Amino acid sequence: MADTTAQHIAARDDADLRARLVASAEQSQIPNPAGFVESNIGKLVSTEIGGATTLTAVHAYTAEEYRLALLALPKKPGADPAAITDPQLSEAVQAVWNPEP
Repeated sequence: MADTTAQHIAARDDADLRARLVASAEQSQIPNPAGFVESNIGKLVSTEIGGATTLTAVHAYTAEEYRLALLALPKKPGADPAAITDPQLSEAVQAVWNPEP
């Protein structure tokens, strides 16, 4: 299956992936590694690797796995209305706004 343009953009614009590509170019002793990656980022993420995949395809798969893992996490405490309820928030606000004598 061909990579979609959205997948390509996500891989191309991933700052962490870009930094790792620069590091790989540095390790390969490529002159001006950052310039090489900047000039070739589209080709780098689209080039077939490992026989039948691309960095874009691997990135898309991993991004989906990451998204699913995030969905499995509980909500952050302050954002979870089941942890800190609206009545509790209201009670705290009213207690500070209109304290009892």
